[in-house]
Amino acid sequence: ILQHRQETLSTLPFNPNTKSLFDNIKATSETEINPPCSLFKIPLLWRSPEFSKFAQELDQIFIQKKTSTKGRQFVHDFVLEARRQTSTTSPPAGFKEVPRNLPLNCYSLEYLSTLSESQRNLLNPTDTINFSELLTVR
Repeated sequence: ILQHRQETLSTLPFNPNTKSLFDNIKATSETEINPPCSLFKIPLLWRSPEFSKFAQELDQIFIQKKTSTKGRQFVHDFVLEARRQTSTTSPPAGFKEVPRNLPLNCYSLEYLSTLSESQRNLLNPTDTINFSELLTVR
């Protein structure tokens, strides 16, 4: 999924900072395999609703492009996002597992409220970005 999001961002008219939002593997949700071969998307509790929505929109753009160029069967068979279900449980996010240097509004306010001042400083958030404006670009 990380590669799909990076590929999609590279084709859109965004600035380099926006294009690098998913350069860190920690910014992408984990996938867990539960028998019998069920794939579950593990939500990231540190991620804000806006950042999650932006990630989902990138996934949809990628799926639409692949459907038009490779066909629906390719998307169903090879695109992980099209095969995952959302998990009903979320493991707590350890501070070490949260990517640093993302725009402030990529982080959930609830998550930020659990951090100490030194942890917030280590997180080193950058200026916010306008996700709603980004979502209008295709």
